[in-house]
Amino acid sequence: MSNFSLLSSKQKKVYTMMLFFSLAGVFVTAYLIYIHFKPAGASSFCNLDDYWNCDRVNQSPFAEIFGIPMSFLGFGFYSILSILLIGLIKNYKYWRGELLTSKWFFSLTSIISVLMSVGLILLEFKFSKALYGFFPIVSIVRNLLVSVLILLIYKKYKNNDDQITKFTAWLGILTLFGVNFSLYLTGIELFVLQGICMFCITQQVLIILICILNFHELKQLNNGKRTITTIKV
Repeated sequence: MSNFSLLSSKQKKVYTMMLFFSLAGVFVTAYLIYIHFKPAGASSFCNLDDYWNCDRVNQSPFAEIFGIPMSFLGFGFYSILSILLIGLIKNYKYWRGELLTSKWFFSLTSIISVLMSVGLILLEFKFSKALYGFFPIVSIVRNLLVSVLILLIYKKYKNNDDQITKFTAWLGILTLFGVNFSLYLTGIELFVLQGICMFCITQQVLIILICILNFHELKQLNNGKRTITTIKV
């Protein structure tokens, strides 16, 4: 016999909004995958000029990491998030697994997010002159701040047993790193490639909106403004 939390009507509205933005992210990143692999010479309606040009950004060397297109990573993130949110909203059985509430998985996510944030400092250092004009103090402060916030979330929620609260905290860690990484990508677009991909910017806005909604909900849970209802199955 296990206990599982149910969403209130107010919670459903918030998570449904997050699902809407997540599904939008699936479609946007799917189109970015098409742009990345489309044949040379094939037209794209988001290529307005040399500056507002999706090809310039999405087919550049910065569009891949370790040979994997960024759009693949974004598509995978938004797809998995959409599946989890649908399961949460509908209380489907597949969402009730213990993985997301396990302390080791929560710890692993936190450690990886912190290490990748610190790693961004080294990555951005290579382009510090183009991004910041001199020593990358902006990168250091931003990434260390994100790392500290992630560690604070981990410390506060690592022993929390409520499934929804733990999931929201876990998603908070992921979206914090996502926003941090999107700021890095935006800097590359603006100052290194000197071009803007409207779809890239759109998916970066989407992760920011999801992050804001998620932390609003986490704050509500933390302040006791959400009634947690549990069932036994």
